[in-house]
Amino acid sequence: FALVLFLSGVVVPFYTTTVTVLLQENVESSFHGRVFAVLYMIGSAAIPLGTVIFAPLADVIQIEFVLFITGSLQFLILLWSWKKLPLDL
Repeated sequence: FALVLFLSGVVVPFYTTTVTVLLQENVESSFHGRVFAVLYMIGSAAIPLGTVIFAPLADVIQIEFVLFITGSLQFLILLWSWKKLPLDL
């Protein structure tokens, strides 16, 4: 489990750098402040929201199963998003 957390922590900088560069290149500069504010606001709200939802759930269901289901959902969202991504980025 610690190895999985470590590896996901190693991957995060690559993801955030890519997202930041894509947004900077594809969003008009006059909207950068608004777009990044909303992005970080959503990211900051996700932590307490996830705690409120998944902490009680982990008391009822084994945490391994919760992590497996949420990881699988994230992977499905990734596949769906990848198909929707325009090829000319």
